[in-house]
Amino acid sequence: MLSPAAVSRYETLRGDVLCGRARPDGLSAVIYHGLVQGLSLLTQVIPECLPPEAATSSMPIVRTDPEFLHLLANMVLRSHTGVMHVY
Repeated sequence: MLSPAAVSRYETLRGDVLCGRARPDGLSAVIYHGLVQGLSLLTQVIPECLPPEAATSSMPIVRTDPEFLHLLANMVLRSHTGVMHVY
């Protein structure tokens, strides 16, 4: 026996399909799990996800001085077959 909430959910889905809504919310659960099991899953209360805790560690300081960036770019280019330099 379905709960009143499941019957209400079924009627909502049925109405959406009859009105021409191509993908009403929850229809895929009914299609995949079957009518009774799908409606049962749709009426379950799902606990809200807790937001992830803020990271306690700060981001490391990134060096942005031009000399370091040129040196790094030259090192990367040196690893490739052709030798090029960044000016």
